[in-house]
Order: sequence, then C-alpha cells, then structure tokens
Amino acid sequence: MKRMVEGAACRRSEVRYRDLCENTDTLIQHATPDGRLLYVNPAWQQALGYADDEIEGLSLFQVLHPQCPPAHRDLFRQVLRGERTRARIETLFRTRAGEALAVAGTLTCRWAKGRPVGMLGFFQDISAKRGWSQDGKDSLAMFLHDLKNPVTAILGYTQLLCELAEEQGLRQICDMLYRIETNARSLCALVGNYVDGALREAEPPGLRHRPLVLNELLCRIALQYEIEARQRGLSLQVQLQNNLPLICGDAVELERVFTNLLHNALKFTPPGGRILVCSEQQDQAVVVHIRDTGPGVPPDELPFLFDKYWQGKVHRRDSGAGLGLFIVKTLVDAHGGRVAVTNHPEGGACFSVFLPLSATAPQWVTPSAVSEGGGSFVGIESAA
Repeated sequence: MKRMVEGAACRRSEVRYRDLCENTDTLIQHATPDGRLLYVNPAWQQALGYADDEIEGLSLFQVLHPQCPPAHRDLFRQVLRGERTRARIETLFRTRAGEALAVAGTLTCRWAKGRPVGMLGFFQDISAKRGWSQDGKDSLAMFLHDLKNPVTAILGYTQLLCELAEEQGLRQICDMLYRIETNARSLCALVGNYVDGALREAEPPGLRHRPLVLNELLCRIALQYEIEARQRGLSLQVQLQNNLPLICGDAVELERVFTNLLHNALKFTPPGGRILVCSEQQDQAVVVHIRDTGPGVPPDELPFLFDKYWQGKVHRRDSGAGLGLFIVKTLVDAHGGRVAVTNHPEGGACFSVFLPLSATAPQWVTPSAVSEGGGSFVGIESAA
C-alpha cells in the first residue's frame, strides 16, 4: 500500500511539472551529454519555429547561431561534461528560418550516480529588449554626444583651475579639483563608450589609416593619467622599446583603445598598486601590454570579457555599461589586430594589444622623451 501511495504521489508530481513546462513562457530544453535535444517545451518550439517531428535528432549546437562566440559553445560543452554545474549565459539562438533570436538564461548539469547525464536549459527571449530601432540608436547617440560636450568643457576648466591652484599653493583646493577632474574624466569615458556602442552596433567603424608612431601615442595617454594615478596612490610606469617600426592605424581610435584599457587598470587597482605600460615588437606585430596589480580576472569570466554588456562580479560594483572592452576588441579587430588578456602569476591582469606592422611605412623611429620622475609617473624606461 505504501508503495502504491508513493507511486501515485510521484505521478501527480510529474504531471504538475509537465503542466508547468507546457504552459510557461520560459524556453526550456533538455539535452543529452552529446548535445542531442531530448525535450523542448511549446514556448521553445514557438519561439524557434520547429515542429514536433523536427526535434528528434536535433543538436543544441545546431540551434546556436553562427554569430555566437566560440566561448559560448565552449560553455555549453563545459556544462554538458559536468565541468561546470551551473552557468548563466546571454547568447543567440538560430530559428528554423535562420534568423537570430537573443536569449538569456541558465544552464544546469544533471547528474546520476556521480556522472553527468544531460543538461537543462531555461531561457528568456530578450529580442524585444535588444531590438530597439535604428532611429532610437541614432537619437541616443546624438543625445549622448551633446552630453559629452559640456562634460569635456567641465574637464578643461577643472584642469585650468588645478594649474592655478597649484601655482598659489592651495593644496586642499587642488585635491578637491583633482577629484572633480577624475569623475569628469570617468563620465566622459562612459558617455563616449555609450556613443560608440550605439553607433557601432551593426558594423565596424570606418578607420582613417595613417603611419603612426605608437610610442608617442602611449606617452601622451600616460601623461594624461599621471595626476589620476597619483591621486589614487598608484605607480604608473611606461617602458617602451626603442626603434619600434611604424604601424598604420587611426590615431583617434587607437587612443580610445588604450585609454579604455588604462582607465580600467586605474579603476580596479587598489592603492599602493602598480600599472605598467609596455611596447615591443613581436615578429610582424607591435604589441602593447597594460598590466596592473589589481584582483585579476576570474578564470570563468575570461571567455566572456569582451562580449557586449558583459560585466563580471567585480565590474558589477562599478557603474559602467559593459561596453568598454567590447569597443576595445571592435576597434582592434578593425585594425587587423587582436587583443588578449591573461592573469599574471604574481597577481593582476595583463591586456595585450597586437597590431600588424605597416607595409607602407617601414622606417624606424625613436620615441619622444617624457620627463623623468613626477611622483607616481616614471618616464620611458628602455625595455631593449
């Protein structure tokens, strides 16, 4: 009798769960360890356009859109293998008609007798959230551009007042002005990232390639952040290899690349830490390394670091939009280069930007001199 009661209760529970799956708006899929779909609910079928007889034999990897980053596919495989028990993801599914469907959800590994036996996926359709019109994007970009102009003016006047206060020895006023300048610079960078994200949604930007002395660009950027580094109690050092060949690139866009990376390094390095900007030639590329002594990047977040709107656990405490590193990768890719990030064994993250050598401007150059000393800023230290 007891077994009959337990069996009836189990059947009732199964009916309730199946009824919940069949009537929810959540897209639910159940896959075997090799990725074959065992079950999808009606909401999943309706969103992706598959009929009942088309599900059998379908792989979840066939459902992932070709534009999905390889890291997303790797995450699915990790959960299927049980290397990760649970993971959140925002990715693109491919409908039966071949269209992209933006989804966000959770992957959960199912276990039996100590081994993975499949994976459950629960997703929400976020296409409406992402699918704002081009007119909306353009309007937002114009609004943010207009907002950036007065912020830039505030930054300029603050720097002028800083110089006047220093000349008159007004230390307390200097400190307050430096704080205003730091916040204005952060706001300016944030607005700039929103503008870029709105305008560059569909395709890479058009670049104005010119022969470029990369060391001079790096020196100029480092000098711009000298005061902020000092105020944060950080050591900012530059070590540039002499006689680097020219590269061919857009100086304005590359300045945005290295400004974003240096800004992040300053933001996430605790007081007393060190930031190092290096340049060197490796084979047919000029490489720029920006290394910090901050907390580094959690290994499970490395594959998603350059995804649009991605914010890791550390970054979520900041007010950023998750666009800075996405823009960095977009611009570096547009230059025919690549960007990579590693965690240093001694602590901290190192971002490396690889830019191809210019085939049209092969002459060698020597970097301009930067003043030695200056508190937290150390000038060029030859890395020959």
